[in-house]
Amino acid sequence: AINVNPINDSPEFISVSEVSVQQETEFLHEISTIDQEDDKRTITTSELPDWLTFEDMGDGTAKLYGTPDAKDAGDVEITLTVTEEEAPNLSNSQTLQIKVLGAVELLLIELENIPEEPKNLGSLLSKVAQLHKLLVDADKDTHKEFQKYFHEYRNAVKSQLGIGQGKFNAFTDKLDQLETDFELESKKIGRAHV
Repeated sequence: AINVNPINDSPEFISVSEVSVQQETEFLHEISTIDQEDDKRTITTSELPDWLTFEDMGDGTAKLYGTPDAKDAGDVEITLTVTEEEAPNLSNSQTLQIKVLGAVELLLIELENIPEEPKNLGSLLSKVAQLHKLLVDADKDTHKEFQKYFHEYRNAVKSQLGIGQGKFNAFTDKLDQLETDFELESKKIGRAHV
């Protein structure tokens, strides 16, 4: 008789490898792995940025969580590794990409999604004001970049609404005022970062 020894396969990641989060927003990413023999396995990670915490749950899953702020905007690349506890030579890795969306990126998303016929102008305005507030901890260059896109956003919204429509005048006036307020705050923060 021929004895065939079963092959012990390496564990694998089954969770997504690309995620995103807005700055100043709580982030939670659940990591999942699978092993054909359901062997006990350990998940580890490469070095993490200060805002991110990793926790291996001990059951083939793990969690990454934290809250990025303005200075953390950009791309984060992390290497995750899953290893069988009884067979350390059986392992697999996954490169996890985390995109932290800063105020400029969020404004660009808004710029691309201005509705043709805005139904809730107050909501549109509050979104811009909210993005504005995200810049409290941002550096001078980010403020300049945001200001450039803010001006473009204001003009795009005005164009979409139609300046001649009287009922929208109050809204466009508020956008003008918000831009003026932003310019004053940007200059103040710019001086603070010199």
